[in-house]
Amino acid sequence: MLHLIFVALLLTLPAATLGKEEWCSAEVDSTSATVKASGRWADVEYQLGYMVGLCTDSSSSEFGTFVAVVNGLTQRQTVGLSGTLEFPGNATVSFLLDKPSKGPQYFNLNISYGGNNNFTAVLCDKIYSGVVGPCVVDSMLPILILLLWILPGAACGLFLVIAYIRKNRYDRELLLKEREVNIKQGWQSPTTLRMSTSEQHMDGIGDASPEARTPPYRDADSEDELKSRQSTVRYYEHPLDGTLRPKKGEQRESITDATTQQGEATEATERRNADRVAAEYLMAQQLEADRQVALSKTLAALQIERVEADRIESERLTATLIEEELLEEELLEAEELENQRLAEAKREAARLEAERLEAERLEAERIEAKRHEAERLEAERIEAERLEAERIEAQRLEVERREAERLEAERLEAERLEAERQDEEDRQEAARAASRKLEEEEMLAASVSYNAEYRDLMMMLQKPDAKERAKAFLGFSLAQSVEESKLVVDGVYRDGPAFQVGVRMEDTLTHIAGTRVSSIQEARVQVDKHCRPAELAALTFLRPTGESYTVKLWVMTAEPKYRGKAYFFDTDIHVKDQSPRPKHRQNAD
Repeated sequence: MLHLIFVALLLTLPAATLGKEEWCSAEVDSTSATVKASGRWADVEYQLGYMVGLCTDSSSSEFGTFVAVVNGLTQRQTVGLSGTLEFPGNATVSFLLDKPSKGPQYFNLNISYGGNNNFTAVLCDKIYSGVVGPCVVDSMLPILILLLWILPGAACGLFLVIAYIRKNRYDRELLLKEREVNIKQGWQSPTTLRMSTSEQHMDGIGDASPEARTPPYRDADSEDELKSRQSTVRYYEHPLDGTLRPKKGEQRESITDATTQQGEATEATERRNADRVAAEYLMAQQLEADRQVALSKTLAALQIERVEADRIESERLTATLIEEELLEEELLEAEELENQRLAEAKREAARLEAERLEAERLEAERIEAKRHEAERLEAERIEAERLEAERIEAQRLEVERREAERLEAERLEAERLEAERQDEEDRQEAARAASRKLEEEEMLAASVSYNAEYRDLMMMLQKPDAKERAKAFLGFSLAQSVEESKLVVDGVYRDGPAFQVGVRMEDTLTHIAGTRVSSIQEARVQVDKHCRPAELAALTFLRPTGESYTVKLWVMTAEPKYRGKAYFFDTDIHVKDQSPRPKHRQNAD
């Protein structure tokens, strides 16, 4: 699936335009590398891509996928680290991945075209394509997610649960303690509760009378009744559920007391009435105690106000004394500052006088130093003029010496150049002689196909000036067959250069100087390129029988201005055989 996606991406690349510069780029990530190259070279338009894995623990790193699109032809091949893709008639693409077992890898990519792949272009030359090694990112990712997300969340949840449980336990213990205190307070008599509140209030004030703090027991209560009431309260404990339960060690005594209480119902009723009267009496005493407390508070407030007034007066007197002391200190400081200012003024005057005297002394020294400096500068100027004259004289002598050396070097260089020119002329003359000899040998070999008259003309080795660009004459004409895209000989001059080498009517011209031609325009281009008067040109023909033959045709010219030259062909005195069929004709000249 990954390979199909890679092929689709490569095929969607924009087509390279003519003249676009070739490029090669690599895209590398943590697990794979992709190399792409696209462009246009000569007549070849290409889009190439190669993808390979980088993980040594994955099978995708052992084999790569190479995709090539050349002139619209797609060919895909998975060949591992190297391979070659051939596009017949277009180009050949070869690639090589320099892949180590571990470390950086480099990619090479070449493209070739031509009959024998004679022309080759290097598209990617050791381009960096990633680093081969083990990949642990995938295996580490779940661990990182566990460490960074799941464990902190679980720890926070556990902490919140523990905190919630501890808070509930603390609230429950606090409620139980408050309930136990409330139950214990509920067993106290109304007289005891009222006295407890009064004592707490009076203890906060701190100045209540001793009589108010005394527990207000009724005078009518006897000592036996108080002991009986206290023992009844002391024999019971108060559980959390609010019920009265006798202590284990005194259960039998509680039963006896209950029997006794049933027999004394009347006495209990009277006691409750007596308690009500005592409560009213205690309430009156409480009101009196409250009044005493309010009076004590008023007296205390007056005492506080008097003390506060004394404190304020004391602070005012203290502030007055401090202010007088500060004024006295300020006067002393002002007097001291005035004395310091006068002393500073005297010192400043003495300093200014000393500075004036010092300035006069320095000015005298400066004038004297300036005079000495002028004398020194004059002596230095005279010395500098002398040294400058010596330097100018030395420069003149150096210039004369360099000029003499330059003239000598120019003379030697001229002699060397003359010798090189003479050597070059000798080499050129030798090359021309060798070329002339080679041309004579080639011309002699080609003249075998011609008659004696042509052989004599060919061996004269006369050539027109290349600057004149004489028009070539081959001795035959061509007709283009539109249906079959071929060039057919439809006219031949008798005894002409083509007739001499065996070119006949209805032969088909296929190649000029090794280049295939199939139209009149292509033939004109190749004739202008390879055919020169007085030189040989290689032409390939095909007989109607299917036989192919190649001739060395001696090119001539039919221009009148070259009349009398060995390479001139007079068309007026030669007969031309011409096919009667109407066609688009291209003369050889």
